Amino acid sequence: RHAQAGVPFWPAFVMTLAIAAVLGLVTYLVVIRPVERAPEFTVVMVTFGLFYIFNGLSQSLWSAAPKAFPTPFTGGPIHVLGAVVSRPYVGIFAITIVMTAALVALLRGTKLGLGMRATAQNPAAARLVGIHTTRMYAFGWMLAAMVGAVAGMLIANVLSLYSSLMLDILIFAVLGMIMGGMTSPVGAMVGGCSSASSLVSLAPTPSATSCRRLSWWASSCLSCLSVRKGCLASGHRHEYEVLGCVS
Repeated sequence: RHAQAGVPFWPAFVMTLAIAAVLGLVTYLVVIRPVERAPEFTVVMVTFGLFYIFNGLSQSLWSAAPKAFPTPFTGGPIHVLGAVVSRPYVGIFAITIVMTAALVALLRGTKLGLGMRATAQNPAAARLVGIHTTRMYAFGWMLAAMVGAVAGMLIANVLSLYSSLMLDILIFAVLGMIMGGMTSPVGAMVGGCSSASSLVSLAPTPSATSCRRLSWWASSCLSCLSVRKGCLASGHRHEYEVLGCVS
């Protein structure tokens, strides 16, 4: 709504990140924290329920009709090695690289990031070494909400803005997470990049083709899971390494 309110894109971008961080924190404290000790499947189902609640609210407030979303990357296309690439795609790629590098630096090079990884991998052991797991979970939800907000603002430039915008992205994100594993940041990025190769052509692709692509990815994930838990998962060895670094 920044265009309707007359706010320039980048100030609206920063404001959206701040709002997303607050919403992430409130969501964790009000909804997730009461069930965080429940089985993981329960927490996953709660998050899916939240997705549909927010999706319904957005339709009630702003309708389900697609809306054009302005891009901050204006200008003509860029020629790269003989290929013509539109400027918005270049901008999205650049922001993604910067954000990914920042996340890797946070998770691997700071005590806060190591604490978040230790809490995610083994909360009980993390508490034993003095990590405040509630704070780690809260910050993790804030960070996840901010990253999701950035992803939504970037992909809205390509797919236009509508209430169920992130549903297709969520499907491919889950598939990428399964392919890459949930204990390795590098694996998660590789799996995400692999699924993104199918996502980039989602808008102009007929639904039948999308279903075929989704079926291909689902069969690949099932084949992968039949061999090991996550193609690029790093196993339990890193769990002890992370706890050792934090302690």
